[in-house]
Amino acid sequence: VIVVVALYKYLTKDYQHWTKLGLAQDEPTFPFGSLLGELVKGKKASCDLLREQYERHNTKVYGGYVFLNPILVIRDPELAKIVLVRDFNNFVDRSGMISPDRSKHSTVTDKIWNRQLTTLSGDEWKSVRSSLSPIFTSGKMKVMFALMQHVSNEFLDTIRKHSEKDEAFELKDLCGRFTMDSISSCAIGFNAGSFHEDETIFVKNAKGLFKRSGWAMFLFVLSLVPGMNALLGRLGISISRPQETRFFYNLIKASIEARRKSGEQRNDLIDLMIRIMKDEEITTGEDELDQFENDAKLKGPVKKAEFDELTLIANAMVMLLAGYETTATTMTWALFEIARSEEIQRKLWEEVQQFDDPSYTDFMNMPYLDCVVNESLRKYPQATAISRGSQENYILEDVNIPIKKGMDVYVNVVGIHYDPQNYPNPNEFNPDNFTREAKATR
Repeated sequence: VIVVVALYKYLTKDYQHWTKLGLAQDEPTFPFGSLLGELVKGKKASCDLLREQYERHNTKVYGGYVFLNPILVIRDPELAKIVLVRDFNNFVDRSGMISPDRSKHSTVTDKIWNRQLTTLSGDEWKSVRSSLSPIFTSGKMKVMFALMQHVSNEFLDTIRKHSEKDEAFELKDLCGRFTMDSISSCAIGFNAGSFHEDETIFVKNAKGLFKRSGWAMFLFVLSLVPGMNALLGRLGISISRPQETRFFYNLIKASIEARRKSGEQRNDLIDLMIRIMKDEEITTGEDELDQFENDAKLKGPVKKAEFDELTLIANAMVMLLAGYETTATTMTWALFEIARSEEIQRKLWEEVQQFDDPSYTDFMNMPYLDCVVNESLRKYPQATAISRGSQENYILEDVNIPIKKGMDVYVNVVGIHYDPQNYPNPNEFNPDNFTREAKATR
């Protein structure tokens, strides 16, 4: 008994970390911590729990725990900007608690996921990120916009056919087909043909990657425990979906090989990445960078990435899949809210009708459409929280809170989005929250 009690005391020694610093904290549940602890105990969604935690506190930051590790949670937009934009160079890592030796002991399919921007860290992340940045400037987006026009026409034709037959259809499914065909065309030059079959093998495998069985969820939670990534790798247990991962790996690899043999140029993601792998320079004008890119540029010298084929395929895959579910869901909620309001429909229609055949530049100059999309992302955020690991010991200004090297900082996104001090009547869908005048008040 003494040994068990002593072990428990040792493992939970940091559970009063924030209280000792005089900061309010959410009480942890051993061994899950605060947020995961509440998720395990109840049946609430993470977004509801994050909102409850946000509303329990009235300070700019509060403390929490993920398993045995202290995390700092930000509930103030200005402090969020400091971490995510101004001092971005210190917070490039998605998590400071990821095992540094995970790639060494990973399974084959996990190694593919470990080469993606979402899982790389430190200088390695910076080098790959700096290599990929020129791909996503406005100039490159204009080229990819042309590839999306054919898919957009198929999307509209499908809606018209359902309308003519006066039949109902599943909007989320249709939006998923649109995003899959658009991204596959822009990313790898592949026509997924989602509008012509009930479920193509392409869509089937994409959906499979997002399905989470009880075992898959258990492995995912287990992988969050420090050191468990390496242990699972040594045991040959994959935390990814091996069959679906291999499908997309082989598909993208085949696309690269075909492109090399034919010499075809589509100016899509694969073309641009092949140029990076060949060490060809992709020029970027300052006027092509958006405000965030300019504000959050990596500071200081950045070592050039060794952009091998595995890194190329891994990042083409994450761009393909990360955009599939998130974009489809955002489109679905936006169209749902538009359908509920004749006033929003009228304003959008009047704005779009100013252009005979809208180009990329025209769409970038539709302020009300931009407001509708932003309000959809506010009310239905795809990321309810954002986590970043500190690369160095750091003092968060204004609140003067010390953050140790490797500690995670979370931004409570959904809490900020539903705070009436930031957005009046937050449960209502109001695109005017994002007019130039409204943004100037925040």
